[in-house]
Amino acid sequence: MTFMSKLRSYLGKKYPFYSIGNLYMGYMDMTYLPIIPVDLKREKLKIALVFLHKECRFEIWLSGANRGIQSKFVDKFTNEDLGNYTLSKVAPGIDSIIQWIVVDEPDFDNQHDLINIIDSGLLTFIEDISILIKNP
Repeated sequence: MTFMSKLRSYLGKKYPFYSIGNLYMGYMDMTYLPIIPVDLKREKLKIALVFLHKECRFEIWLSGANRGIQSKFVDKFTNEDLGNYTLSKVAPGIDSIIQWIVVDEPDFDNQHDLINIIDSGLLTFIEDISILIKNP
């Protein structure tokens, strides 16, 4: 939790033009940090930086404001080549549209490098998603 708070602070300072939400601690299954770029906000979408406790890994998700938005974009991306990203299915308990494992085995002893890896992955994901959203 301390690392996620540190990461939130880092991202908030580095990217003041993104809306960075509060940490959601979950029920010890995940810790979630919403990041909302302006162009995604217009589409009622957000990015979620997620730490999955059981799997001990970081994922980045594209999420919708509600199930209707989620369903709309899952349908839109169904026939798209998403490369390394995974398209989710609309189902109870699934909150993502697209998922990507950004760090499979985090090294919390080297937090500086871990933050840089997550930061770089986050920017790549946001850029890629923004391009997908703009495609008709």
